Amino acid sequence: TYTAHPDPALNLPYRYDDVIYPELENSANLDRTKSIRFSRYLPQIGDTVSLFLKTFNYSFVETEPVEFQLYHGHPNEGGEMIEDVEGNTSFITSTNLEARGRVETEVKFVTTFDMVDADFTKIYAVLDPNDLIAEIHEDNNIGWAQLGYGCNQPGTATNVEELYPMPDETSILNIFPIPADRQTTIAYDVTRIHAHSAWITITDMVGKNLQHFRVSAAFQGKIYWNTSALDEGLYLVNFWSENGLLDSEKVIIQH
Repeated sequence: TYTAHPDPALNLPYRYDDVIYPELENSANLDRTKSIRFSRYLPQIGDTVSLFLKTFNYSFVETEPVEFQLYHGHPNEGGEMIEDVEGNTSFITSTNLEARGRVETEVKFVTTFDMVDADFTKIYAVLDPNDLIAEIHEDNNIGWAQLGYGCNQPGTATNVEELYPMPDETSILNIFPIPADRQTTIAYDVTRIHAHSAWITITDMVGKNLQHFRVSAAFQGKIYWNTSALDEGLYLVNFWSENGLLDSEKVIIQH
């Protein structure tokens, strides 16, 4: 069979878990792929992110370059097609896929509010979406990865710092949306030295402490601040450590 047609595919290591474990109840990982990686850990709104898609050919027959598309959400369940920075929505592997070969292709796109506002964002890749290739299997052409995780720059990562570069300083990266209505997202960087001794407070303009959030991990993170119960007006988001105030940003609440 593997000498008759090519077999472009994604690396889907969990694809047969429901066969190996018949009692499996959670099937969410069945189409999770190791073929996708990202250039940024926890990207923020408006960031340009490189997605690297590694496409395999499991056959002994070479195939021409393979078309693919990217989606935010499952393509068969209302997922939104992703455009690259030049407005393209259809992409192609950079070279032919040799017999038993693989190729990695880079696509640059800009993250949207919907992508980074969710706690868990699935980015899907779909190989040969228009069925142009007569291939052995078609059930290994769709897979997803969580946006911003498992990411590293091209090359071989040797340690966690290379996989997830440490921020240079602890700071508030972004607050969106502003003006805030019912909820806003506070994105931040935190260095290792502040990883277990940093917190964020919300105060009014006279310094009254209204809310307190503990920051418990290094690298980048997000806090979802429910502003629906607060009066309209101007507030301060303050980033603290044991050494004192590190950063502060003003936020307008407008219902």
